[in-house]
Amino acid sequence: MNSADKKPVALFKASFTFTLTILLLCNGCQTRIEKRPNILFCISDDQSYIHTSFQGIQEINTPNFDRVANSGILFSNAYCTASSCAPSRASILTGRNIWELEEGGLLFGALPKKYITFSHLLKQGGYETGYTGKGYGPANDKDEPYHTQPIAEAFNELTMDSPEGISNIDYSSNFDAFLSQRDKDKAKIESSVSGTGSVIFVSSVHV
Repeated sequence: MNSADKKPVALFKASFTFTLTILLLCNGCQTRIEKRPNILFCISDDQSYIHTSFQGIQEINTPNFDRVANSGILFSNAYCTASSCAPSRASILTGRNIWELEEGGLLFGALPKKYITFSHLLKQGGYETGYTGKGYGPANDKDEPYHTQPIAEAFNELTMDSPEGISNIDYSSNFDAFLSQRDKDKAKIESSVSGTGSVIFVSSVHV
């Protein structure tokens, strides 16, 4: 084979190699895009910032909070939009100030459906969603045009013995129940859209 004959072969090899590289890169990019993070959102009701063993309090032990604080980021200068249950939660769910939410900014009000919650957006995007504990409250659950439950499906059936004044909802067991249902749903639609099986579990610890 002379040099003139070799040029088309070399050009084909180079073109094939380039195309294969692009395909592999695109496949890698798609894999990274489809892998979504799990999200666990916890709210501790009526807890002062100082009441953790991480902050040096001797009367209580909070090993899981301490682990997250040590391995992640602990914000020492943060504020809520309202020092009240339902208004504060409505603000978190919608990303809006309470005075922008009409009845949703009131303790015993209700959140209009026109204000979309981040948990509903994640559900529409392929996330499995659920919550345990207090959730959004003590606002009223009304009919249209209000959200009956602005967070997600509730997982509160499992309970435990607890001291007076402490919620008897077993958060850990209900979390396991949520994960079990998530896995069953995932098995049904394993070959469906990308992102299926990713999780947001909104857990509100009411003490």
